[in-house]
Amino acid sequence: MVVASRDWHPGIVGLVAGRLTERYRRPTFCVVIDEDRGLCKGSARSIPAFSLVNAIRAFPGLMDGGGHTMAAGCSFEIARLSEVESALEAHAHEILTPDDFIAAYQADLEIRPGDLTLSVMESISMLEPYGESNPEPFLIARSLDLAQINPTKNPAHVQVTLRGEDATTVSAVGFSMGERFAQTRVGNKIDVLFQPKLDDFRGRRVKWQLKDFSEV
Repeated sequence: MVVASRDWHPGIVGLVAGRLTERYRRPTFCVVIDEDRGLCKGSARSIPAFSLVNAIRAFPGLMDGGGHTMAAGCSFEIARLSEVESALEAHAHEILTPDDFIAAYQADLEIRPGDLTLSVMESISMLEPYGESNPEPFLIARSLDLAQINPTKNPAHVQVTLRGEDATTVSAVGFSMGERFAQTRVGNKIDVLFQPKLDDFRGRRVKWQLKDFSEV
């Protein structure tokens, strides 16, 4: 995907590209149109099967830039925006297969809910900042009771309460998982893949950000 606007701040395009890539599982170029300089300039984020730096280097007369496989920066003339879109799409068609669009995560550890105390989470937070060479940890917890499902103002997202065999309860958020949880009954057991977070809203606590789940 290539998205462009005159109104975006250059400091946010990397974040936007990352969010779009995570949501749609497509390599994304997010650029700001700078009419004063006659350039489109921005950032790109990718999926493992598509090298951004190789894509940029494939068209040396069309665009400039560099970076890494998963994150890069680029610039090109405004008048060539449509040409860049077509070139990158053709390049992606040569490389990517339908299986490449399926999200795959590598879990770092299997835990029980009671393992993630505030002190443990504060220790984990010392691993920050996260990035391509220092990815944020993914954890697995198994056979949890789905104690509550709480819809949010946006039905696409959901808050759930999970309970482990040690009776520890945790709060978890599932972005874009509202429809899936609507088809799951309270009381069922589920396995979850998640990233642990420190939530400072109304006091400090541990909160899980779900990435996937399956019923046991």
